[in-house]
Amino acid sequence: MTRTQGLLLDILTPVRDIFLSHLLEEMGKALDRDFEVETDVVRRDDKGELEKSGPLGLPQRADMAMKTGRDRRYFDITDDLFVEFDPLMLRLTNGAPVSIAPFKWNQLQAVVNTKTETPDWQPVRRWYLEAFQSRFDEDSPEFHGVVHRLTGPEGKETSWRFEVDLGTANVDSVADLLEAFNTVDCTKVELFGAESADETESVT
Repeated sequence: MTRTQGLLLDILTPVRDIFLSHLLEEMGKALDRDFEVETDVVRRDDKGELEKSGPLGLPQRADMAMKTGRDRRYFDITDDLFVEFDPLMLRLTNGAPVSIAPFKWNQLQAVVNTKTETPDWQPVRRWYLEAFQSRFDEDSPEFHGVVHRLTGPEGKETSWRFEVDLGTANVDSVADLLEAFNTVDCTKVELFGAESADETESVT
């Protein structure tokens, strides 16, 4: 384990845990109402085709699918809680600075500055497609250990924004995402939450 992986594991594990706890709670409520419940469900349209989004044309997952009889519905949880932590400063191996501020596990914002106006985003697309694949964990057999959604890049000139739902992926997925940005040869990365601390309830 690298020093960066260790730092991210210490700081972001509680961020992931609070999201998974809420997801388990919602699963329990659905089961109590006699729904059949699946987690980390690949989204498909009425024709059974993969739903894809964004310029990179990526598939998506829902937090849960609830089914009773022939009725099947996708469901994504929302949460007003997030884990407060002091902003973290890192550097990628290419020397680019990285700042990480508090965020919700399913609502990560990433702003990436690049050297050129036409960066090759294939490393980011590859990261997502690999992290989208199921990875069962003995400690969390209810989940598939996968990311759920990535939208973007959106931006102009050399500044680009992504939105990422990390789903049930492990903390190493964040380190892997940073490595993908490193491969793109970015000059700066900022990770932060969709809402400010004033709009949500924090947990310290």
